[in-house]
Amino acid sequence: MAEGFYRARDNEDLPESLLSSIQAVCTIFTNRQLHYRLCTTEAEADEWSGLIMGPSGEDIYRWGLTQSELDALDLSEEGSDWARGHLHELIEHLSTGGALPFQTKMKGGATATLISSKGHLLTNHHLVIGIQRFHEFPDQVVVPDGVPMPHHRIQTSDGLDLGPMRLCYVDKSIDLAILKVEPPEQIFPVSTRETRVKRHERVWHWGYPQLTRRLSEQRKFFGYSDADYYQAYSVGLVLTDPEQSEWFTDADSVLGMSGASVFDDAGYLIGLFWGGGAGGGLATILPKRQRYQYRRVVDIRMFRKQYPQFFE
Repeated sequence: MAEGFYRARDNEDLPESLLSSIQAVCTIFTNRQLHYRLCTTEAEADEWSGLIMGPSGEDIYRWGLTQSELDALDLSEEGSDWARGHLHELIEHLSTGGALPFQTKMKGGATATLISSKGHLLTNHHLVIGIQRFHEFPDQVVVPDGVPMPHHRIQTSDGLDLGPMRLCYVDKSIDLAILKVEPPEQIFPVSTRETRVKRHERVWHWGYPQLTRRLSEQRKFFGYSDADYYQAYSVGLVLTDPEQSEWFTDADSVLGMSGASVFDDAGYLIGLFWGGGAGGGLATILPKRQRYQYRRVVDIRMFRKQYPQFFE
């Protein structure tokens, strides 16, 4: 399995075409709210926890904890809980003397990639669930002008804000969404390729991993630094039959890689990261403990055949 996240500057041998393409890989901020509460029982915590929609379409992620779960948390900056998804903000709060209940905004973002000269962006559906519900936006229906997304914002890797976004299309069955901004003059959209992906082909997952706390021995051996919200990549191989609409790789992943683009060596966009295999699809035939070891990817070539207008 591949391990670690690397910045472009860490590898002098990255293909020039790949370096050109990643300028279109942006970070999207959902402004998701995080709510934490102390619960009396596990059943109460389970019932209260989960993703809900706020009054104006904002995402609110609620996490209920029992006292025993709270006591078991590692509050040290070197501990694994410091970099655990949706938990970092709570650990930081508790480590400075904070208590529950606690509400804050999630730090960091995810990934969206410019795919057309008209300003279309490719990302994951689960990053826009709240605003989709707010607008009662239909699934698998193209809305050319889109609907406003006032809680989201998007920036390039060097911090350039691309302005307001609109939601144009969602397909929850493959965790895919198409957004739109005014076409930026500063960056060019990525290109896709006509030929299919090959089994055991090398691929590059580019995104914005939020935080990692890997063992120092591992980082020293592989030569990477812990992730810290910046643009980075993890390289892997295509492991399963790429003729399917979804396939799997062995690249690394953490919170923040949602929406990550998957490129080939020539810098062509070939896939959209779809998360770990635990969510379903082909990986359900694996034992549960193994499903998150592999990265589920939507084949972009097949999606482009259905919706070429998003890539013009």
